[in-house]
Amino acid sequence: MQRSGISPSGTPSASGLAYKCVMRSHIRAEVDENRARASCDLLNDLAKNGTCELLSPGEDDCRLVTAGTKWRFEYRLVMLDRLVKIEGR
Repeated sequence: MQRSGISPSGTPSASGLAYKCVMRSHIRAEVDENRARASCDLLNDLAKNGTCELLSPGEDDCRLVTAGTKWRFEYRLVMLDRLVKIEGR
């Protein structure tokens, strides 16, 4: 695979660089002292060659714990509504 021109946030493809974007909405959180559970709805998009394509909607389900003054993921599950194949991966 050719590495020139590939950004860490991009995905190499045969026809150029593609960017996967994730938009979150309807964020829900329950906090109990040093533990939390959070979930949200996801929209996964792929931006490539001036176009943006919806890959799959889905949901994110997370459990978090505090580590000092920061929150850390203890468990994370991303559920997509359909299987997605990204060129180059």
